[in-house]
Amino acid sequence: MVHWKLRGAGVLVASLLGSTAVWADVTPEEVWTSWSNSYQAFGYDVTVGSQDRAGDTLTLNDVVMTAETPDAISSMKIEALYLRDLGDGTVEVTTSETSDLETTAKAEDEEIHMVMQMRQKDMKAIVSGTPDNLAYDMTAPEIVIDMDQVVSNGETQPVKMQMTLLDSKGIYRLEQQNGQKVTTNFETGTLKFAVSGADPADGATFTMTGNLADLVAGGDTFVPVGVDMNLPGEALKAGMTMDFDVTYGQGNYEIDGESPDGPFKLMAAAESGTFGLKLAQEGFAYAAGGKGADISVLVPDFPLPMNVKLAETLADFAMPLAASDEAAPFNAVIRLVGLEVSDELWSIFDPTATLPRDPASLVVDLSGMMRPMIDLFSEEAAQSQMPPVEMRSLDVNDVQLRAAGAELTGTGAMTFDNSAGMPMLIGEVNLRLAGANALMDNLVAMGLMPQDQVMFARMMLGLYAVPSGDDTLTSKIEFKEGGKIFANGQQVQ
Repeated sequence: MVHWKLRGAGVLVASLLGSTAVWADVTPEEVWTSWSNSYQAFGYDVTVGSQDRAGDTLTLNDVVMTAETPDAISSMKIEALYLRDLGDGTVEVTTSETSDLETTAKAEDEEIHMVMQMRQKDMKAIVSGTPDNLAYDMTAPEIVIDMDQVVSNGETQPVKMQMTLLDSKGIYRLEQQNGQKVTTNFETGTLKFAVSGADPADGATFTMTGNLADLVAGGDTFVPVGVDMNLPGEALKAGMTMDFDVTYGQGNYEIDGESPDGPFKLMAAAESGTFGLKLAQEGFAYAAGGKGADISVLVPDFPLPMNVKLAETLADFAMPLAASDEAAPFNAVIRLVGLEVSDELWSIFDPTATLPRDPASLVVDLSGMMRPMIDLFSEEAAQSQMPPVEMRSLDVNDVQLRAAGAELTGTGAMTFDNSAGMPMLIGEVNLRLAGANALMDNLVAMGLMPQDQVMFARMMLGLYAVPSGDDTLTSKIEFKEGGKIFANGQQVQ
């Protein structure tokens, strides 16, 4: 795929595709001027081979849009772009059936060159509004992107890719007021993809196919006048913002391969998923999650498929970015809930079913306050050996680890004393461990854990935890001034 920066991902597709809402007179020339100005504001160089107005249609031939960054240069060439005045104050935009996409990316000592072609049929956008506030309404029955050539350091690599979007429609709005504000909402009924390749070094080959249903992507981007998109730190200072969300329904993919060690296969499916990204001078937020994952892997020299199910996954992070004298909230959440391994795989390690096979889970939910000491998107921050942030507080909202019949949970709240240079924790964490003794007994019975190690583990638990019911231990860990640490009232440091 083309290595487009965030600045271009939404704009490139949406600008070709479109949206509606504002009704007022607009001409083909005004639409093109607004469009090309918008691309240039996002850092693209726009050139046109020739331009012709015949009757109600403005035709632009050999339109090329190029974006260059320190590590990549990408371009898209549209053979012909047609803007037709519909006579009611709106303009219909269509393009030639094929467009060419090309990118060259550099990573350390490797240079990768990719050539792709986009094919479409009956794709159009109806444009309404005013030159400073245009709305596009797009429909695209089918869009196909083919990649038949990948060149790495001058050598052609045997890699092919095809991606197809079916039954797409979109809303795209461009407002020009002290900058460029782009609002998009793009829906695709089905996304299908196929990739194949080979490794000339060892002869390994692979094919991957898959599809995704009910893909919805939307968001807002604002780029102030005069910013350089190659300097994200400066662009954020000037007021650039991004807010982008994606949801999708049922999806699956399959990989079949052949390696020197033998054939391998991976099949994966999911019920649904989400992705979100927010970026502004004040802070950054990222979230990605899914539900109903089902994965099966078959590799050489392993007798059975490895089948794994996962009910829920989530990675959610947010933090401030701008240097400040005041602390701001942050959060970090990881959720892996309902992990199940097939009985066939369990039986290899536990043929007598000694261990409980209930679904396993891992949850870590943290939040608090932190103060960036310098702008975290600056060159100075990139070169810093240590994260240039000052921690003020940390809340352990939830910690859960469940597996093989044992369960560890915890909560806590702490602040940081930064007066001595080295941060000192002040606060407490409360932990509860259930089923640990039964788990250790089972591991001994299975021959996976020696008895002397069990005795040592129980001795250590006795030092830091107290009994609280049947095979249940609790522990209160306190962090006090001067670096002192207490476990259940007993000083351990």
